[in-house]
Amino acid sequence: MGARVGIELSPVACRLVELEGPLVVPGQPSETRVLSYAVLPPSGPETDRRLAALGRHPATVVVWGVRNDHRQVVVSNGSYDKMRTEALASARSAGVDTRGALADVATASTAIKGAKRQPVVLALASAEDVATAVRPLRNAGVQIRSVITPADALLGLARSRQAFALPGGIEAYVALDETATCVALVRDGSLLSARELPWGYADRAGASSATADLSRRDDLADRLIDELTEFLTTVGAYDSTVAQVSICGGLPELRSMTIPLMERLDVEVEALDSLFGIDVGHLPAPAQEFREQASALRLAWAAAADWHGPIDLMRHHRRRNRRVVVARAAVVAGIAAGLGAGWAIQQGDWWQTTTVQPVARATEPATPVTSAARGNATPRPGTSNVPAPPAAAPAAPSPPPSPVIAALPPPSNATVSAGPPPPALPVGSVTTKGTTPAAGTG
Repeated sequence: MGARVGIELSPVACRLVELEGPLVVPGQPSETRVLSYAVLPPSGPETDRRLAALGRHPATVVVWGVRNDHRQVVVSNGSYDKMRTEALASARSAGVDTRGALADVATASTAIKGAKRQPVVLALASAEDVATAVRPLRNAGVQIRSVITPADALLGLARSRQAFALPGGIEAYVALDETATCVALVRDGSLLSARELPWGYADRAGASSATADLSRRDDLADRLIDELTEFLTTVGAYDSTVAQVSICGGLPELRSMTIPLMERLDVEVEALDSLFGIDVGHLPAPAQEFREQASALRLAWAAAADWHGPIDLMRHHRRRNRRVVVARAAVVAGIAAGLGAGWAIQQGDWWQTTTVQPVARATEPATPVTSAARGNATPRPGTSNVPAPPAAAPAAPSPPPSPVIAALPPPSNATVSAGPPPPALPVGSVTTKGTTPAAGTG
């Protein structure tokens, strides 16, 4: 397929990755080719120019800082719309405010084929917050294909690495940004739950914790461990059930964070700062800088690589718009069909009414009766000298086999004198065949 773009909108940066290559298929490692990348300010002329340069390439956007919620709920098996509606109702009954929220559902990995009720992953995000976050992209002309949260991007990252995961084990994926942190729990390529935290690896003065002393880094690890332990308890799991922790983000020297986490959690911790899933033979220039930024660009990369990921907050909106378009097209097609049928009927009527049809018409007697002859006529007893009216001509067949030129017979009981021959009827006129009787005698 063609080039696709992943854009991460964090409070401190706009990160962009353009790539091409195979889509993410869970359990099947594949390599994508990165065409370009950028780490830009969250807004400003430079960011606007770079976004405008994307043209109409479709983009999946990762939005930080919006009110969101991710959880698994059990719903009746059915259509997408039906399961989404039931999942929202279940979230509302659990005290989640779903008003004005974008929502999407995806089948959980623990779903049982053929069962009447299935667990699904429900993702929610404030529609107002999302609209505000992506407005600069729309103003720049970026074609937004889908919108996801950092938790959904971490899920895409987990799906790309599912071939290395322990089947049935819970994995914790962490994204560390300067002022925010996201933790997502994943099992068998399915999101269990997620939490976005309002703190990151930079202190209030803006200095990176990587430049601080070792105690500052330990403090950051302790805080992350506390949040992770509380989160696991909230969702009904425990730190002992976590098989692995994977960390990505813009924290310099990210690998140094893995040591205190492994000591305290007693699990394997991996820094996602390698180039897995990326074609190392075709890196964008400058290649060394890209290698150094690889960990910070992981969410943007995952958004573009997992193009058909299970969660898309714009899915319901697109489906609804598609139904409206189809309904409008059906109405237009119906109107066009009606107009066409009416036109055909009109054309048929017009053809029938404008075709010349043979008409049978009565004619006057060919030879007028003179007054002398009328006077010499001898009436029969009981009759008068008034001639009987001419008999009506019978209807002519349509169409006639051939035009007949003839004259109607004169009225019966009348004496007709000899005279000039009767005038011929015009071709196309039809009369009943007959003979003209001879003139009567006195």
